Amino acid sequence: MDAIEISMVGITSQTINPSLQVGDYVWTSPTNNYGGHRVANVAEAMEVGRLSKLEFFDSDQTVRLTVLLENSEAQAPSLGDFIYFAKNKDVNSVGPVGYYARVTMRNYDFAPVELFSVGCTIKESSK
Repeated sequence: MDAIEISMVGITSQTINPSLQVGDYVWTSPTNNYGGHRVANVAEAMEVGRLSKLEFFDSDQTVRLTVLLENSEAQAPSLGDFIYFAKNKDVNSVGPVGYYARVTMRNYDFAPVELFSVGCTIKESSK
């Protein structure tokens, strides 16, 4: 499978979306001037492929994306194109999948007691 490298100058690891990760789908669309602003032309949006490598070079403020081409018509984005990504739905679905807990709470005291709080910690899989 072919791959392309997309280098973006002027972007640091602090300014790129922190949820971008290997396996995400990379999309691109050209931009147009509208009201004095550059806006994405979503009618011409095209999926480029899956992100296979993400590198940060903060010394010269460059981010390099290596994308595996999954679309035979995909091309490397042109200067000024809008680049965005979508999560893999099979991996990053909403809700607890695969891990559940069963909890039994008992009160061995003869006097009534009040339960103040029960909680758990959940870690997102997409960051």
